[in-house]
Amino acid sequence: MDMNSDKGKSEEDEIKRYLKSALVTTVRDILFILATGIGIERLFNSTRDIYHYRRGSLKPISI
Repeated sequence: MDMNSDKGKSEEDEIKRYLKSALVTTVRDILFILATGIGIERLFNSTRDIYHYRRGSLKPISI
C-alpha cells in the first residue's frame, strides 16, 4: 500500500513539474511581448508627432 502511495505521489510531482515548466514558459513569453511592445508603441507615437502634428512647423528639407 505504501508503494502505491509513493507511485501516485511521484506521478503527481511529475505532472506538477511539467505544468510549472509550461506555465513559466508561457508567462515569460507573454511578459516579454508586453515589455517589448511598449518601446515600439513609443517609437510610432513619436514618429506620428514628427510627421503629422509638427509637420507644419518643419521645413521640407528636414522631413
